Amino acid sequence: MAFEGVREIPILELGISQIYLCEDKIRAVEAWLTPEAARGMAPLPVYDFGNGRCTLTDGHTRAFVACRRGMTRLPVVYDTDEWVAGEMGRALYRMDIEWCERFRLKDISCLQDRIVAREAYERLWISRCERSEYLLSRTTPQAREALRK
Repeated sequence: MAFEGVREIPILELGISQIYLCEDKIRAVEAWLTPEAARGMAPLPVYDFGNGRCTLTDGHTRAFVACRRGMTRLPVVYDTDEWVAGEMGRALYRMDIEWCERFRLKDISCLQDRIVAREAYERLWISRCERSEYLLSRTTPQAREALRK
């Protein structure tokens, strides 16, 4: 599913890899993101983590605000960042996608009721990601699979 260049994709077709949004970040994006500004916005990075879906690897707040403002499509670019495409990055993003599935978060609009204050965002999301990275870097795939059972 990798592609070159910029594509416009319907917002609600984009996969998500985040289970919370920060209200301060939303306010900051709301201050500048209009349909006119969106036309000049840098494309949001996406990656296919094996499910055939373009999943956001960054830009969840921008996508959420755009959706909330009635925009239906966003420019995206395939994420070729070495960290995202590397073994550790792919494992972490797949875990994030699993969390989204567990919480029944199918697209960016589903995050409407998961907007939290900055302190809660740091504790609930950023710390969770840091703990996951720490654990993934210290366990084997076999050990992780055993923990799931």
